Amino acid sequence: MRDLYLNECRRYLRATLIFAAVHVLLQLFLARLGSIFQQGWPMQLVILAVCMLAGLGLALHQIGSYRQPSRWLWLLHRPLAPGAILGGLMLASATLIALAIGLPLLLTVLGTDFLSPGTVDLRHYLAVPYLAMMTLIAWLCGAAIMLSRLRCAFLLVLLPYLMLMHAASAISLLLATLPCAALLMWNAHASFTPSRMPLAGGRAATLAQAVPLVVGMYCLVLWGTLAVFHIARIGLGQHPQTMAMPPAGGYADVNRADGRRLMLAGLAGAQDERAPLWRRQLPLLEVGTLQATITRYAVRQQLSNQNAPPQAELTDLQQRLTFNHGSMRFDVHDMRTGALVNQLGLHGLGDLQAFPGVPVLAGNVLTGNMVLAFEPAGHALRLQARLPAGEQAVAAPKKIGERVYVLSNGHLLAYAPAAAQRGAADTEVFRLPLPVPLSNLERVDLAPLLDGTLVSITGGRAMQSGVPGSTQALLFIDASGRAQPVATRAIDHDFPLLFEHADWWLSPVLHALVNLPQRMYADGAVPDWIDDNARHASRPAAVWSAALLAALLSVVGAWYWRRQAGDVQRAWLLACALLGPPCLLTLLILHPRSPVPQARPLAAALVT
Repeated sequence: MRDLYLNECRRYLRATLIFAAVHVLLQLFLARLGSIFQQGWPMQLVILAVCMLAGLGLALHQIGSYRQPSRWLWLLHRPLAPGAILGGLMLASATLIALAIGLPLLLTVLGTDFLSPGTVDLRHYLAVPYLAMMTLIAWLCGAAIMLSRLRCAFLLVLLPYLMLMHAASAISLLLATLPCAALLMWNAHASFTPSRMPLAGGRAATLAQAVPLVVGMYCLVLWGTLAVFHIARIGLGQHPQTMAMPPAGGYADVNRADGRRLMLAGLAGAQDERAPLWRRQLPLLEVGTLQATITRYAVRQQLSNQNAPPQAELTDLQQRLTFNHGSMRFDVHDMRTGALVNQLGLHGLGDLQAFPGVPVLAGNVLTGNMVLAFEPAGHALRLQARLPAGEQAVAAPKKIGERVYVLSNGHLLAYAPAAAQRGAADTEVFRLPLPVPLSNLERVDLAPLLDGTLVSITGGRAMQSGVPGSTQALLFIDASGRAQPVATRAIDHDFPLLFEHADWWLSPVLHALVNLPQRMYADGAVPDWIDDNARHASRPAAVWSAALLAALLSVVGAWYWRRQAGDVQRAWLLACALLGPPCLLTLLILHPRSPVPQARPLAAALVT
């Protein structure tokens, strides 16, 4: 194994050194454009994709060069177990990846931390092993694809996508790379045998190849079917989101309408005696709209910069703000020299009190249950509004009429702007509980009146995921802050029922398995303040019938194929009953039909 390891390292040493040199030059170039650690998440995604493509290309060349029959026999007919040979190849590739990708990035982090005043957090150090592990995972994907005789082995690339492509802390993602790499290594080891048949390793090899394949088949069938459905409806001119005039009362119609037209549609069926007057006044009123644009806050030590506060500038002082995840304050650097000159805490410039969470810069500073306003004169942060305990703002404060409105995950809050005195908070006028959960909230429209406020709260954002019962609720808030229901109308579904629930009835077990990683990560998603689990868990009878029918047809298909293919374990029948059509497709791929023996010629039979 040692000789094999050293031979592979020498084989790719020159290419590795060239890649490392180019890597260093690219980092120097990006450093000239700005801080390499403060790049936006699209640039981070491009860097990750380049590194993973490099690891994939290394595997395709390295393992592909051994796929010739003579070299394959020369590789495996050694006094080593196949697992030890694969381990030697993987260890050599891991060394090359660490030299080409990990080492230059580590030098950059160390240099920025100790040789410059730039902001470096723990997440930047953890990004080094994470990037190296992601490149190694890409190598394992390429190795498993090259070793497999299955044409659909490319579905293995969905495994790291489903397990690791999430906005979470660096420690969580780094730990999650270990089981992902172990699953891919198990799959590659199952195909690393002298025999090139798909199931040459027995039951363990079957299980190793079936687990990622059935998950990939679920995604392929689901995404492919939905894509064909959308393309067909667009081609026929019947897609609600591309029609010039979408169906009236549907989600697409609600999504496109302006606030004034939406309120008029809600008032059309109102029985309130004041509704005719409001309908005449609405064309003359100022109507504002609030939408939940902030549904996820960055978490502390988050690996990516998605939803994280970008670098901001104090133009009058020629200073730049960079958020520090270690101190949970903004580091203030001089824009001319780059030196660290100050810090900005919860109360403004020079304050050392840490923020309760990673803030969001959206005109105001949103952090925890507080909305802070920046005062340029004193470079201070003023508490503009304090939300109820446990709630978070999901939209930047917006002034409509004479009041400032803040939308949280539980309430719509109205404030009267504070007087001119410094440091004064806005006065709360009323607090309206949201009748729909945040995950299904589409918009909130407001129209200030002389004696109150007309509010329209519209749901439907989660309708395409099968959430039923979306409505538009119209309420009148009087001068004392008391809410009076005016009208309620249902929002129609734009798509068929089975289409909206396709991800569930295709395979309820795989649906839960695919969504499991997202639920395990602490990704900073703003939760629903309203407990609406019953609504999300409810499935119509037609959807349950479709799920049972899909499972039954899968079992029947597996029973028929078991008779045709032969040597198929009975456990496949149970697996198809639990996992549905994706498991049946996996069975058809892993156990092809046995060839029909050809009839021998009569003359040959007489001779024998």
